[in-house]
Amino acid sequence: MESFGTIMVEDAEDQILELLDKHDIETAILSGASVHFDRGFIKNWMWRLDQRLSHRHFDVSTLRMFLTARVFTLTVNAHARQFTELWKMSKTHTNCFARMLS
Repeated sequence: MESFGTIMVEDAEDQILELLDKHDIETAILSGASVHFDRGFIKNWMWRLDQRLSHRHFDVSTLRMFLTARVFTLTVNAHARQFTELWKMSKTHTNCFARMLS
């Protein structure tokens, strides 16, 4: 039996499987940051849990990167639109002022 810290790997696997059974989850989707590394660990050390996991993964760092890029894009686009509107307004006011002076 292997131990990584204070709990044995088999005990941790048993606790996770009990939790899945308690909530009637037949196939779980592994999610979190660096899930590919986690899945490799599970394949090597927790084969019973590996059998209960879906082939799908949900990597939240990918979601974070997407949302960060999307928010940045929206922010830049909003500022560009505001700048364009200000430019148009200033151009209009300049032309009006020029007409008033002539």
